Amino acid sequence: MKEYSLDVDVRILDLLGPSLYTNIYYVLAELIANAYDADANNVYVIVDDNRIVVEDDGRVNISD
Repeated sequence: MKEYSLDVDVRILDLLGPSLYTNIYYVLAELIANAYDADANNVYVIVDDNRIVVEDDGRVNISD
């Protein structure tokens, strides 16, 4: 299984538009929903001092 990583700075939300995601809870909810949309059986939200990591075992679907 390949491992993918995506680091998103919270400031990117300002660039995407304030109406897209208004707080971190909506961002986390969207990441978790995306994981289940990718047929994940397990989704983990890991919190440490400096970051929040969302991991899942869903399938990656890359299409053109």
